[in-house]
Amino acid sequence: GPGAGGLGAAEGVARWARGAGAGVAKLAPAEFGGAGLRGLAARAPLRPGEVAATVPARLCLVTTTRRRGCPFPCAGGAAEEMTPRAWAALPWWARLAAMLLHERRAGAGSELAPFVRALPARHGTPLHWDAADRAELQSPALEAALEAQRAELRDAFARLQRLGALGGAAGGG
Repeated sequence: GPGAGGLGAAEGVARWARGAGAGVAKLAPAEFGGAGLRGLAARAPLRPGEVAATVPARLCLVTTTRRRGCPFPCAGGAAEEMTPRAWAALPWWARLAAMLLHERRAGAGSELAPFVRALPARHGTPLHWDAADRAELQSPALEAALEAQRAELRDAFARLQRLGALGGAAGGG
């Protein structure tokens, strides 16, 4: 399904964000396009330059390479050392995935727990379709692009495992 609880979950996240110091009074949870896509929408038209939301830095998952290194402890005995250079060399989306997994493993102990719980458990994009469904697209170019993306995901996952960034035993998840 699209996520944990639909619009009710988005409202819960908005309440949590306000309680944690985020300024989201001008926004309200909304669904877009009838496809289960959720997010925040302005309650009223905004003027150019008007601030729509503010979020305390502690609630942000920063994936830029300005960060000096991995923001959480990695598994001991990993096959490779998680140096700042190794962290920066990972694609931004792999750093974000590792950070989200770390927050998920922390469970209720994570300051971001309400947000993490509201994230979708499954995705319905062609990347997640099985081979038979992808073949129905009848697009060899799209299938090749999806396979290239899958290979990139596998490579990043393997690198995160070697660096101990997926938790558990060394190199495990």
